[in-house]
Amino acid sequence: MKNSRPSIKVILDQKATIIKFECTLLEVTINPSEFIGKSWFDEFVDKQDRESVLKVFNELFDKKEKWKTYANDIHFLKKNCFIDFDNEVVIKDGKKFIYSTGVEHYNNSGEEKLFEKRNLEQLKSTFE
Repeated sequence: MKNSRPSIKVILDQKATIIKFECTLLEVTINPSEFIGKSWFDEFVDKQDRESVLKVFNELFDKKEKWKTYANDIHFLKKNCFIDFDNEVVIKDGKKFIYSTGVEHYNNSGEEKLFEKRNLEQLKSTFE
């Protein structure tokens, strides 16, 4: 799941438990195993944003809304980052997961969208 551009990649189950994780947003070495099995909301979503992000999370699984892309702050290593996430619900062995990749918000150029799409495809291939 390595890339040259700083990004965050995560696979979440329906309880928002982190199944797979990689982050190169900050210039620090991050051990993904520190986050595996923990709640995405507890680890990364600021308390003031939880309600709105949880609504999007649930609507993704319920397919009430197709939040293919969603931008929100994450709190990571004492820093807030505004991230453009590209999301996809994937069914694996009868269970639903959210595959999500994101980059720090800039201007959403076509090049960035292509980068996010490649990240999402790469993430999906690592979980198969």
